[in-house]
Amino acid sequence: MKQFYVLWAIGALMLTACNNGEQRALPSDVHYFCGEFVQQADSAVFYDCATGVRYPVSRQDAYPETVRKYLALKPTPGQRVFLELNGALSPRPSQTTAPSSDSLVIESLIGFDPEGSCQSAQLLVGLYEAQGPDSLKTVLQLKPNYTFVLTRHTSDSTQVSQEGTWGLTSATGIELNRQDEQGIESHTRLRIDPQQAILWHGEGSRSRSFKKIYI
Repeated sequence: MKQFYVLWAIGALMLTACNNGEQRALPSDVHYFCGEFVQQADSAVFYDCATGVRYPVSRQDAYPETVRKYLALKPTPGQRVFLELNGALSPRPSQTTAPSSDSLVIESLIGFDPEGSCQSAQLLVGLYEAQGPDSLKTVLQLKPNYTFVLTRHTSDSTQVSQEGTWGLTSATGIELNRQDEQGIESHTRLRIDPQQAILWHGEGSRSRSFKKIYI
């Protein structure tokens, strides 16, 4: 079982568009985001590169600064502009019985890049597989709603799964967050290799990797 917890901290992936953010200490619910921002009329929308999900932007915190700097770029009507930010997802109240979608709260703006876009970026969501020293595989699924499932295949042909949430700590870092049955939280940092579509955990001979599975 100890080996399972070691393998839990492995990962793999590719991200080419979000390459300017820097690692920084953030509250657990605040993460790094990169994507495309557009402001139309009295509302704004963020297109998340990592998940492909479209989020309405909350008017809280750094929203006024973001809109001001977006407009200063003199975009054409409806033009999306790439930006990096630190933010958090917040549930929106719904007027119907259907589940409400999240909105993005921009806690702090890192900056706009008119030359950037999500077109050249690989989505981070998907399935990733690691092969352990015992030749048994571990599969990590990153979901578009920023949750994950990690499944360990055991020697007796059974499977053991763990669930939690994930988020970006920077343009080259992912954090997996989970809570055990006693309510104790654990956080695992993974490094994104933008050249080989791999997430790395650890250093040197102790490093492990998940490689993306293209189905």
